[in-house]
Amino acid sequence: MKTFIRQATIQDAVLIYTLLQTENSKVVYRSLDDILDNIKNFIVYQTGDDTISGCIAFENYSSKIAEIRSLVVAPFFRKQGVGTALVKQALKRAKRGQEVFVVTSNREFFNNIGFGQQLNEKYILFKQK
Repeated sequence: MKTFIRQATIQDAVLIYTLLQTENSKVVYRSLDDILDNIKNFIVYQTGDDTISGCIAFENYSSKIAEIRSLVVAPFFRKQGVGTALVKQALKRAKRGQEVFVVTSNREFFNNIGFGQQLNEKYILFKQK
């Protein structure tokens, strides 16, 4: 089966939304409107039968920092390198010297592809209202 990674289009938005819903307890919720508004940030992994089997978003906040978000791989395609391929493709969007972070419940996956704790004593802190 032929597969490829490509920039998401407006036509992919509903498929991305549906894919994200499969992991709604592990991925920060994104509405369909949010996906449509930010479609330029999404990359999809597509199989030859036009199925979207994975997605990722790369949010560029400034010349110094960016975030990888919304990484989801359909259950049937897990453990086949789809997630790693999506992360590597997203990282190509990073600018030289830019730090890229991820908020994840799957630390081991990201550690295995080179993500780690910031050594310069920088932390991401949250406050819930």
